[in-house]
Amino acid sequence: MVRYDSPSFGGIGFALQCGTPEVNTATRYTSGNVTYSQGPLYAGLGYEKHSFGGTIVSSGTAKDESDMRLVGKYT
Repeated sequence: MVRYDSPSFGGIGFALQCGTPEVNTATRYTSGNVTYSQGPLYAGLGYEKHSFGGTIVSSGTAKDESDMRLVGKYT
């Protein structure tokens, strides 16, 4: 797994992460996010993808999964 977290630039930061499988049939995943945090406001957007390189999942076929989330908070 490799991960990079950026420093904050005026409240904006990001992170990237990638995991590589040890064998060709294992799951590979990538993810990233962008955040904003300044004063009482926080917002974030994240994305993650799992690539099943030949791994059989419950439906009997190998399908990729992905997810995106948006969050916000004001305190």
